[in-house]
Amino acid sequence: MFRGILKGLFFLLFPSECASCGAPSASGFCRGCLLRLRPLEEPLCRFEENFHFDRALACFPYEGRLRKALHAFKFGRRRHLNAVLGPLMARLAQRHADRVDAVASVPMDRGAFKARGFNQAELLSRAVAKDLGLPDLSRHVRRVRAARPQHFLPAAERRANVAGGFGARPDAFAGRHVLLVDDVLTTGHTASECAKALKTSGAVSVTVLACARAV
Repeated sequence: MFRGILKGLFFLLFPSECASCGAPSASGFCRGCLLRLRPLEEPLCRFEENFHFDRALACFPYEGRLRKALHAFKFGRRRHLNAVLGPLMARLAQRHADRVDAVASVPMDRGAFKARGFNQAELLSRAVAKDLGLPDLSRHVRRVRAARPQHFLPAAERRANVAGGFGARPDAFAGRHVLLVDDVLTTGHTASECAKALKTSGAVSVTVLACARAV
């Protein structure tokens, strides 16, 4: 009974629980799970194809605790997780992308945004920009046509699915070195098409920064 009362008090004090293990946590990611995250040994992502971005970085492998947390972030409406994950991503950017002078996120199409109510990549972008002291220009990047969800498609169809799918305002990105933020990096096709739109609008370079890399 006493343990039950204590548990109840914990949930009054910490209304959120860890997205990974379910323990009470004010931040949504308990210290134990956070300490158990293992960063990628090689954060610089390499691809066989030539993409429009200049480089791509990822913090963690998309597995285990982080995969569960990101799923809760996207589909369980745990929006506050950006305050935990954003600074971790910003730290990686400070080490490997020190030339960037603006941040933006990979946009969602209107239908997906309307259904979910938020863009998880944009929430991460805001947190990263705040930590780096840079402007977040996400509102100046948009989807210009709808696409099917990439995770439902085989790798061979993903490029065509997102080809020409993005646009960006030239007056916002001309001369910029952009840090393009997303939650998970898989084949790289979506990020590449978004980077293409940024460079068409005058961006000098685009570095992709993802919280996780599907390996």
